[in-house]
Amino acid sequence: MAANKRLNELTTAAALAAGNLTIIGQGTNAFKVALSVLKTFINPVPFTAAEQTKLSGIETAATADQSDAEIKTAYEANTDTNAFDDAAQTKLAGIETAATADQTDAEVETAYNAQVGIVSQGDAEAGTATVAERWTPQRVRQATSALVKTGAYTGDGETSQGITGIGFPPKYVRIWDRAGTTDGTSVVWHETANNSVTINAAGFSVKSDSNGVMTWETNQIISLDADGFTVDDNGADEDPNKNTRIYQYLAIG
Repeated sequence: MAANKRLNELTTAAALAAGNLTIIGQGTNAFKVALSVLKTFINPVPFTAAEQTKLSGIETAATADQSDAEIKTAYEANTDTNAFDDAAQTKLAGIETAATADQTDAEVETAYNAQVGIVSQGDAEAGTATVAERWTPQRVRQATSALVKTGAYTGDGETSQGITGIGFPPKYVRIWDRAGTTDGTSVVWHETANNSVTINAAGFSVKSDSNGVMTWETNQIISLDADGFTVDDNGADEDPNKNTRIYQYLAIG
């Protein structure tokens, strides 16, 4: 009786532990069943340290490997994780490194000025450079001054007086009496051979009187030189080299 009572206790414990077994009855067969259940309960399959470590590394509710689509969906569900698709990649490849938004006028001007320098005074005056450069009002004035010269001189009553210091060989010279003349002459000027007047050894000029009448004259402006021009008094102390008379001139190169 004591053995049967103990058996019932053991089988009851085994059944409770298993949660799915109830032993009914007594005797040898019932004892064998209970003993088998009890062995399983007391001696389970060994759980190794390696398995314990593996189990510890698995998250709760972990599932099998996700598909590519599942991973993509899960990733893009996070904040600031928009898809970087082929179209976006192509657009990015077409943008220069360090590119910025549209530049302001001031930024464009600064960038242009950094690439295109200001023309030098020498280039401005020579007028022969072919490289694109920036011009300032100062350089424009210098370039103009290199081709246009105004000034004055005093007649000496001789047949040849050189007016120099112009800085270039003039192609056109215009002379007038500063105070007006007594012989009716208002303007005298001279042009180069490639214009309307042929220059010869004597030199030709066009003379305009106060009435606007023009005449061809010799021995007035007798030459255009490398750095100025030469005037003559026509051997009679006349314009444009009358002694002590002050004349204004305009020379263009």
